[in-house]
Amino acid sequence: MRILGYVRYMDDFVLFDDRKSSLLDALPEVESFLEERLGLELKAEATILAPHHQGLPFLGWRLYRGAVRLRPKNLRRTRRRLKLRLWEWRAGLRSEESLADCVRSMAAHLKAADLTGAGTLGLRRSLFERRVGQPGWNEYA
Repeated sequence: MRILGYVRYMDDFVLFDDRKSSLLDALPEVESFLEERLGLELKAEATILAPHHQGLPFLGWRLYRGAVRLRPKNLRRTRRRLKLRLWEWRAGLRSEESLADCVRSMAAHLKAADLTGAGTLGLRRSLFERRVGQPGWNEYA
């Protein structure tokens, strides 16, 4: 189809091109391939044709040319989960090891944006360093 870029993860995929006309031309081909070869169809509400400067929501991130940003909704969810996990640990409902595992998982997810050069070091520090001295929190900032 001569599209400039393509990303796929499981059943989600994204096509990138500088020309909207290329994407519009590719859409029927993609729909036909999915229907005829795989027995699938695109969800109309999930099909987005937008300029790259708006960014594209994908797997909890917003993708821009040369940058990946955590969606605000996902940042709020991460903060809530951190607060809940710490409360569970303080209440004796979660072990120190389990808390550390949760923190490592969250930090690794946030660090994924570093692959693009966008960086999340400041964000990770703001989330985890305030809890210095508590198990697992400052080790991964």
